[in-house]
Amino acid sequence: MIGAATARLLLQCSLAMGSCILLLAAVCAVFPGEWYMFIHRLLGLGEFPDQPVAWYLARSASALYAFHGVLVGAIAWRPERAPWLVVALGLGNMVFGLSMIAIDISAGMPWWWTLGEGPGIAGFGFVLLVLEHLTRQGESLS
Repeated sequence: MIGAATARLLLQCSLAMGSCILLLAAVCAVFPGEWYMFIHRLLGLGEFPDQPVAWYLARSASALYAFHGVLVGAIAWRPERAPWLVVALGLGNMVFGLSMIAIDISAGMPWWWTLGEGPGIAGFGFVLLVLEHLTRQGESLS
């Protein structure tokens, strides 16, 4: 069993790493259109639809992921100040990850995309919940 201090450090590191990964989406929000088209083809997804709603969804989803990264980073700074936020983030990521699996399947995304996205998001949420629990459990034993 790991101690509360170790669990808290692992929680902070997990949140910080998650934040950094999410913040990478900010770059995608401002990619030139040709890059979107190239990456779409490179991933074997065919031609990127050159329609306003497709551009809007691609860029706004990237911006939303980046915004989520800012919030996760803020929580990482001092997770002990609002443990309920860590729990909400963990539960939210688990539900969101499961939702993304369903969305990916219904959208016809490739299997490797579905396995890489939803389970990773849900797994991140699970890790946050376990580490938050270990942090609080260790503190109550002290």
